[in-house]
Amino acid sequence: MTGRMLRATTGILLSVAVLLVAALLVRLLIDDGQGSEVTDATSASAEDAVVVSDAAATEAMEAAERAATQVLGYSWRTLDRDATAARALLADELREQYDASMARAADQTQRNRTVVEATPVASSVVSVTDSEAKVLLFVNERTTGRDLDEPRVELTRVVLVLQRTADGWLVTEIDAL
Repeated sequence: MTGRMLRATTGILLSVAVLLVAALLVRLLIDDGQGSEVTDATSASAEDAVVVSDAAATEAMEAAERAATQVLGYSWRTLDRDATAARALLADELREQYDASMARAADQTQRNRTVVEATPVASSVVSVTDSEAKVLLFVNERTTGRDLDEPRVELTRVVLVLQRTADGWLVTEIDAL
């Protein structure tokens, strides 16, 4: 081997060794010392997340997506129908807050001919039990109206807390992130 080839081979071997040591260090940093990786319960797939069943998680996530579409979206043309449909998905206390918000926004919505289309683009169950679920949603809200030169799109993140009732899942909390 020539000196040049020897230096190149040595450089490659040294680089591989550095990468292996770095990978080992990363592995040691994410290990909790008991042979299992450290996780935080930020999703239903985390080891210590509370999920009673995949079916319950799917059902809660679908209910949250439907609720987000209905509660966050409305049209000046169908405002009363939209509000009635949204109210049916809300628990009593949240329904009162929703009614107050819609009452404040109704005149301006009619005057500006506002349409808000809420489209969930991604969601994840944070936790779910037999009676309660917490779902993180990423929602695109597209707003049009006379007061806007062009449609406005807001990328909204919300956590919906739902409670299971005899009538299905009702939203008890909406937390914007």
